[in-house]
Amino acid sequence: ADKAGLGARYHTLAGSIIPDSEGEVELKPEYNLILVTGFLHMFSAKTNQAIMAKVKRALAPGGAVIVEDFVPNPDRISPPMAAAFSLTMLFGTAEGDSYTEAEFRQMFTAAGFSHFERHALGELPMNAMLLRP
Repeated sequence: ADKAGLGARYHTLAGSIIPDSEGEVELKPEYNLILVTGFLHMFSAKTNQAIMAKVKRALAPGGAVIVEDFVPNPDRISPPMAAAFSLTMLFGTAEGDSYTEAEFRQMFTAAGFSHFERHALGELPMNAMLLRP
């Protein structure tokens, strides 16, 4: 961000994004871009929908969200890394999962997003999903 001259426009917030949780961070509708990277898999679809609705309300007009996460194919056994990650969530979280594109789309639509694009991240096993209201 600093190299691109955007350092003053970038900041992080300490606290919880989960609605009604201890240490919850309140967000004003002022963000042009919100990054949701590598944590939706830790929660249930219902919690993710609430998180993403809160994120949507925090966007400035014309803003966007980028979600980065593992996305298994509908068969849930490919690609190998995303499918194996589902087992990690099964054993390591109370309600987490590695969600398919259809499941993510359902959460995002219910949270108020109407634009969805999924992009591979080269050789990385995760995907980036671009969302707009």
